[in-house]
Amino acid sequence: MSTTQKVVMFALTLALTLSATAQQAEQLLPSDRPVGQNCALTQPPPSSGEWGEYRAFFQVYPRRSAIGRRYTGCQAVFASESTDSTMKLFWLVHVVAGEPVRIWSDIPNSQLNCHYQNRKLVNGSTGSCPENEKFLLFGSAPAGCSSNTRIVKNCNSD
Repeated sequence: MSTTQKVVMFALTLALTLSATAQQAEQLLPSDRPVGQNCALTQPPPSSGEWGEYRAFFQVYPRRSAIGRRYTGCQAVFASESTDSTMKLFWLVHVVAGEPVRIWSDIPNSQLNCHYQNRKLVNGSTGSCPENEKFLLFGSAPAGCSSNTRIVKNCNSD
């Protein structure tokens, strides 16, 4: 299985857990949500990047290309089952001085609490946490490039 296929399978597995009820989510929310720029987002801004594949649609803010060495805050990844469904926060990548240090999610029972140092996993489940540094910051196409969960031609992903 290719690395891209593994990431898609990882994302789809997590997407299936989005159906938890609000009451379950309130009872199981981790209290250690990252704090900083874009860490409190609950919905994707209109300029969010987009990525769609295999019946899942993602919006990402800020896009990977906008995260420089001076950026400290979060990259928020939102997901739904299609472009016309309600977007839900999927996970936050906590970034310090341009480096991803943690992936956090409030999805009940997701076990997605991953800690990184120098882009290497140092704490978290190897089955749940992305280990390929290419996928620590989520790449996406510019806003408006996805249609029916497929990337439209001539839209370059970052």
